[in-house]
Amino acid sequence: MELNPEDILVPTRLRELNPNHVSKLIESIRQSKWISPITVFKKYTKDGDEVYQLIAGNHRLEAAKQLSIQIPVTVIDDDSKAQLLEVVFEAKLIQVVQ
Repeated sequence: MELNPEDILVPTRLRELNPNHVSKLIESIRQSKWISPITVFKKYTKDGDEVYQLIAGNHRLEAAKQLSIQIPVTVIDDDSKAQLLEVVFEAKLIQVVQ
C-alpha cells in the first residue's frame, strides 16, 4: 500500500529531522527508484474517517514529501501493537541519543 506523504500525521518526535540525512535519502531514492516502507498506525476520527499516524520512518517520509512521491507503508491497525511499536522505537532512539 502507498500513501500520499501529506496525508500522514506526524506526532511530536524526540529526534529532530536531520536535513543532511534527508538529502542523502533523496539522492538514494533518485538513483535506486526505491524507498523502504515506513510504519503507520491507522486510526479513525470521530466522524469515522481513516487517518494514518507515523510510527517509524520520519526521514523517509520527509524525503518522499520533498520528491512529491507516494510512499510505501506498513499499516498497523491494532492499537496495542501500535503502542508496543512506539515504545520499542522510542527506546531504541533513547539508546542512540545517549
